[in-house]
Amino acid sequence: MKLTLKASIQVWHGLILFLVLLALGLGFYFYEKDHRLTQLDTQIDQFAPMIVGAKLHEERLHERRGPRGRVGREGGPPPAAEEPLDEHGEVDGWVRRESLSGSPVTELDGPQATARGFEIFEEVLVPQGYYYRVANYRNPEDVQESSNFPAVGFPEGLGVGYFVRFREVDVNEFRELYHGTSRFRVLIGRDMEGFYKGLNLLRLQIVGGVVGVFLLGTGVGWLMVSRCLSPLREIERASSEIADGKLGVRISPMAMGRVSELGELAENLNETFGKLEGAFQRQIRFTADASHELRTPLTSLMAQLALGLKRERSVKEYDQILTISQRSGRRIQRITEQLIELTLYDSGAVDLDYEIVELRTLLTALQEELTPYVLEQECTLKVQLGGGDIECDPFRLEQVVTNLINNAIQHNGGGIAILLRCEVREQEAIIEVSDNGKGIQPGNLDRLFDRFFQESSSRSNEDGRQNVGLGLSVSQAIVQAHGGSFEVCSKPSVETVFRVILPVERILGRCRS
Repeated sequence: MKLTLKASIQVWHGLILFLVLLALGLGFYFYEKDHRLTQLDTQIDQFAPMIVGAKLHEERLHERRGPRGRVGREGGPPPAAEEPLDEHGEVDGWVRRESLSGSPVTELDGPQATARGFEIFEEVLVPQGYYYRVANYRNPEDVQESSNFPAVGFPEGLGVGYFVRFREVDVNEFRELYHGTSRFRVLIGRDMEGFYKGLNLLRLQIVGGVVGVFLLGTGVGWLMVSRCLSPLREIERASSEIADGKLGVRISPMAMGRVSELGELAENLNETFGKLEGAFQRQIRFTADASHELRTPLTSLMAQLALGLKRERSVKEYDQILTISQRSGRRIQRITEQLIELTLYDSGAVDLDYEIVELRTLLTALQEELTPYVLEQECTLKVQLGGGDIECDPFRLEQVVTNLINNAIQHNGGGIAILLRCEVREQEAIIEVSDNGKGIQPGNLDRLFDRFFQESSSRSNEDGRQNVGLGLSVSQAIVQAHGGSFEVCSKPSVETVFRVILPVERILGRCRS
């Protein structure tokens, strides 16, 4: 089953959040566990010097009393100089380490203080789970221990220093410290039940915190993802409606919120949708116009043929019928040829025969060719030609200029002055065809290159031939195939200028050649 984008983002967000929280929770737990164990060892460590100090004072009191003390001096072996450590640095589970508290051995002053010291240990530490035993190396019978001291003996083979271990008895566990000096050895321990209860509570707190933060994070993430993806739903809605044929639908910029990238995407899509709608409308208009333009000469042709077949006619009447039919056929032929040519340009299948030509020479020859036709229409054609080479298809370029001059004559009905000028710059060549005729209405400039578009004044010329309305469309296609562009400006009854801008060098990849 495929997940939606929203679900996929949320799954990955939740997974990453869970792993991060799990790592933080485990790290904090083990850090806190080690920290609490260090605190426990430090507390145990603090009691060892105090117990040794109390025992040291007690022994000195015995020494002052006479022979009993001397007996204590003579008996018992000295402590081991060095314990035999195994490969892990342990002896029967005991691990050597330095003192954590750094507390020195302090001898208590006076018998009351000595007795009171052990009473304090008994009253304060024993209820907290502590136990202790202190003994003299030289007098094994001289032992002091707490009332709750378990049935364990002193470790053997440990020398002077501090050693710690964990000791398990059934389900209980104890933390013990052994401290050996030159005269005494001390064993202090504590029941770990309270310690592990604290760790269990800590685990519950961490789990609760992780679950709470995870739920909060996923909830906030869900809201943020929903808010960020809401513009995509708007884009999906608009796209679906356009796919259903509602080409006028656009994406609302307000629905994009403050996400600049989605705002730019919406603008680009709206621009694309606008172009799509325009292209679709032009296609509809083009189909309707083509049908209309072809229907008129076809209707005329069929009517003339039906008229000629209705009864026998004179040679003059047949000649008139055939002349009108020929005119209709030529119009159909002209429309068909130009439509085929436009189709080739649209598909990029036009073969342009590029040559390097001198632009002035090309246009001068074209002027000489068109002058008789221009004069016949009672117009004038003047030139202002600059020199320079250009790489182009000379036949297609002549076709463009001829279309522009012919369009000026047919649009104005003759009696105008036409100016043909050109100049070649570093990177581009400019060709202009201007006239002083009636001009083009401002509202028609945007539709001037639409296929079959004709202003009412340019539908026919004086000899009765109807314009097709494809000349400017073909000219624009030729110029664009060369990598150029068209510019048009018109001041009615003053001047109209068609400007063709072409690259001097061939633009590769525009059309096949």
